[in-house]
Amino acid sequence: MAAQVTGVPYEHSAGSVFIARNQGELKLVEFLTNPVQCYAWGSHSVLAELQGRPSPTEQPEAEIWVGAHPSAPSRLTRGFEVSLREVIANDPKAELGMAGAAEFGSNLPFLSKFLVAARPLSIQVHPNAAQAAAGFDRENAAGLDRTNPRRNYRDPHHKPELLCAITEFEGLYGFRPASEAAAMLDELGLPALDCYSRALTAAPDGLREVFTELVTAESVAELVDPVIAAARRAAHGSERFGADLAVIADIAEHFPGDRGIVLSLLLNHVRLAPGEAVFVPAGMPHTHLRGFGVEVMAGSDNVVRCGLTPKHIDVGELLALVAWDFDHVKPLVPTHLAPGVLRWTPPVSEFMLTQVSLGSVASMTFVEQGPQLVLCLSGEPLVGDDADELRLGSGQAAYSSASAGPVRVSGEGTVFIVGLGR
Repeated sequence: MAAQVTGVPYEHSAGSVFIARNQGELKLVEFLTNPVQCYAWGSHSVLAELQGRPSPTEQPEAEIWVGAHPSAPSRLTRGFEVSLREVIANDPKAELGMAGAAEFGSNLPFLSKFLVAARPLSIQVHPNAAQAAAGFDRENAAGLDRTNPRRNYRDPHHKPELLCAITEFEGLYGFRPASEAAAMLDELGLPALDCYSRALTAAPDGLREVFTELVTAESVAELVDPVIAAARRAAHGSERFGADLAVIADIAEHFPGDRGIVLSLLLNHVRLAPGEAVFVPAGMPHTHLRGFGVEVMAGSDNVVRCGLTPKHIDVGELLALVAWDFDHVKPLVPTHLAPGVLRWTPPVSEFMLTQVSLGSVASMTFVEQGPQLVLCLSGEPLVGDDADELRLGSGQAAYSSASAGPVRVSGEGTVFIVGLGR
């Protein structure tokens, strides 16, 4: 059987699938060693158990980075151990392809992660490409070291993100519609919030006005404890907002006294089922609350924080970055390429994500224009081709350059494949 799906031809029969764009030479598939990042919001068990390591771990582990980011690149062996970043810089046309090198230079444009949030992250926004380049140059000119905690821009790139849930996953993504946010403030029954609920719907820019007030006014600090107490009471009695207010109460357990708790009332609460994904573009306030997933982003580490953090908050830069048209964010709908094969193609050129559940199909072969990362979630799938094949275990990953042709995954298990976007 053959069909056409979003411009990608595929065929499948007898349990195998072939997805193609441009034909090319056979390419190597190489095993990657990937750094584990320990942050306070991580887990002492999830990533260790994923990789078959002893748990609990001494420190909370939050992310396994798979990519070539300069602060923590994956490593591989080409005669000797070398970072993936060095490999790509040595021959970007061979590793990224002619088109990839022309657009992204010598930088792998995407970074992928196994991510686990056992507690909420900071509320944050990311810049668009122009803002990132200008901010990076501005902070360099000011003489700020890249490790300075007051620095917002550690590289000149934007940071769109895609989070695909492996377990149930919760987060705050974008804004609630103004009328809904006003109704939830009213549900708390605090007279001190009445001015904000009225302002939200009094003018088209009510959301901007209220958000700005909440991140700048010193008096907001006096609202935090009353909001927490009201959220705890209303969480048990509100038919419309009970679950959302329970989230606010839970956040308060981790960040008592933080004005980000009040800001959270304006944000859209999203629950992702396993296999659902959310896209976070530039300017969208967001935070992951809890869950385990695969995250893919442009290869950047630029973060401007809003709240729920003891770290530096640059209010002026924050207000310059926030976009106000993100309300009622929904999961990003994937394309079903074949049984057990889902592909998410967000509106960016840096990356797309494909999930392959082997068993629904016996094998798949990808022929892409650029490099690919293969992340193994479960099972022991084979990756490569008849001449050059390796077996991945849970929590492991492989790299395939753009200099050759098809990469096949077969056997059993679930893998995620990251490649260049459209």
